[in-house]
Amino acid sequence: MISRQDLQALVDFQQSENLVLSVYLDTDLSRQAKERCRLVLRDKLQQVADKSLAQDVSRIERFLDYEYDWQAKGLVAFSCHKCDLWQAWPIEVPVPTLVFAAERPYLKPLTDLLDEYEPYGVILVDQEGARLFRVELGEIIEESESLGEAIKRHKQGGWSQATYQRRVDKQIMQNLKAVAEAATDLCKEHTCATLILAGADETLAQFQPLLPTHLQKAIIGSVPADMQSTSAEVLSKTLELALEDKHKKEDALVLQAVTAAAKGEAAVMGLADTAYATREGRVRVLVVEQGYEAPGALCENCGYVAPTQGQKCLFCGHSMRPVGNAVDLVTQKVLDSGGKVRVVAGNDKLAESGHIGALLRY
Repeated sequence: MISRQDLQALVDFQQSENLVLSVYLDTDLSRQAKERCRLVLRDKLQQVADKSLAQDVSRIERFLDYEYDWQAKGLVAFSCHKCDLWQAWPIEVPVPTLVFAAERPYLKPLTDLLDEYEPYGVILVDQEGARLFRVELGEIIEESESLGEAIKRHKQGGWSQATYQRRVDKQIMQNLKAVAEAATDLCKEHTCATLILAGADETLAQFQPLLPTHLQKAIIGSVPADMQSTSAEVLSKTLELALEDKHKKEDALVLQAVTAAAKGEAAVMGLADTAYATREGRVRVLVVEQGYEAPGALCENCGYVAPTQGQKCLFCGHSMRPVGNAVDLVTQKVLDSGGKVRVVAGNDKLAESGHIGALLRY
């Protein structure tokens, strides 16, 4: 499982003498045969063939032959034997097959995945307890239970029935409070920026007010489920809701950036202004259209990325080297400076405003 800490370690990776082999591989065998996966990868590897990469190519091939179980939908791997770098992660979300060779790990496809499938928590609750889940990159990575006292039903009527029902209601409330405490403890240990509730509407209506205010604010919705639901069923229902919420937030973020840029506030739109702000370290949140690519130029003296080729650097006057995709370099530099990257699909406002933009620190 790839974490944000893993991503940061790759962002911080620094060396300039050797090439790093970055591999993204579609291994979803429900859509294609294993040999087809291998053939596509082999063709991609030939496109970056280099003697200095021979050992890294062999490392990838050995891993696929003897270590990878081919159960996941995708694989992300980075290799540089000369600088002792090897990381390989199976992941449970779709991955396009891509291969890159550069001085640093090629991270844009990975940041795209981490942005698309943000982590969230699920609380599946009933009157007797709960099942708690943590989901990252479309996969349940932790599941635990919080069990209260079993609720017994009383069949007699009259006064004794009313008295017993009050005891039952009290026990249900105690069980729900215990679940709320367990959920709070889990979210203290792991950041829960997004929560989804699962269960019967009546139970959830009783349960939600028992959570601390900050966790109530993190709830994006609920789905119907019961304690006999399989983990796969819980994941399928909640993942769809999480992606819908993410896309709504992306639309709001793009609108915020476009509006602020139009007013001359702390935002820019378009590759030229975004690249300039990135060079100055002012980008707080980068918004970029999924799949957007554009050629440009790189100053190898100060690192400025320009949206046009064949010019002198605006910052230091050094000559610029043409690059095939300036968007990737801008994305990498935003990550280097501690900024966030949000990859947005299907947003007309972003497309009309130059496909890329940023909210600025100042």
